[in-house]
Amino acid sequence: MNLILINQSGIWQSSDLRLIDPRTGYLMDDFSVKHVTLRCTDGTAVVAYTGVGSVGGVHISDWVRQILRGESRTVDQSLIFLRERATEDLGPIVNGRFPHIFTVAAFLNRRPWVAQIRNFDILESRTLGPWKREFLTVAKQIQDGGQHLALGTPNVVAHKDLATLARVANVAPRAPKEFRNLLAAVNRRASQTPVGLRFVSSHCVTTYVPPDGEPCEQEIHDAKGAPTPIAIPFLLFGIDMTDIQRNLLLSLEAMRARVPTTGSAQIEGAGQESVTPRNPLRRR
Repeated sequence: MNLILINQSGIWQSSDLRLIDPRTGYLMDDFSVKHVTLRCTDGTAVVAYTGVGSVGGVHISDWVRQILRGESRTVDQSLIFLRERATEDLGPIVNGRFPHIFTVAAFLNRRPWVAQIRNFDILESRTLGPWKREFLTVAKQIQDGGQHLALGTPNVVAHKDLATLARVANVAPRAPKEFRNLLAAVNRRASQTPVGLRFVSSHCVTTYVPPDGEPCEQEIHDAKGAPTPIAIPFLLFGIDMTDIQRNLLLSLEAMRARVPTTGSAQIEGAGQESVTPRNPLRRR
């Protein structure tokens, strides 16, 4: 589930971490981060997604960050590249079978925008068109007020919470953390509904992006029992900071446990990898 608030004063985003096998209902993963933050030459974007969460063990957030790293792009250039690769790599998987949506909240030169990269149209009847192989992009600038979005499993967010999100989308909080905590609370309540118990994790990741694009705030809420430290994907002008962050977290854990820490060669390797574009869905 993705929750987004965006207005002239900031972007607030939340995504849960659960992956379910659509064929069997089996819980595949409860610690999969479903968004990537992009610091670009002309702004900052938060790319979240619903639909396909992993392919052959490759998390879609890892695919996004690895295909985009290695080159410093504008927000528009990044989204065009993402749409083209989605058609090539995800298109054969979703074609006629699944909807998939990348939802993007961004500040371009301090102006707020919302965009979606998706494999369907919204018809005049407000129904969703057939799931296609090709991905398309729709976008709009937030001119006045703000906007809220709740994406994912239908009817899992309570009407009262949706009304709250609609009301606060037009205002600036006293502190950015207030809205991040609000989104985390909405996610937690949604996870306790009859449908949410199956499809939504009670823990989530929240992000705040100010109009200048920095400093971003990110937090992991209530996540316990993850097999490895959770690293939140982040690209800084084409440099993928995710594995560097993960190695630092592993080193801190090792220091606390008083066991040998990650070697300098491994850290150096992560640095080299951070600027090497790869496509993990094309290794087969």
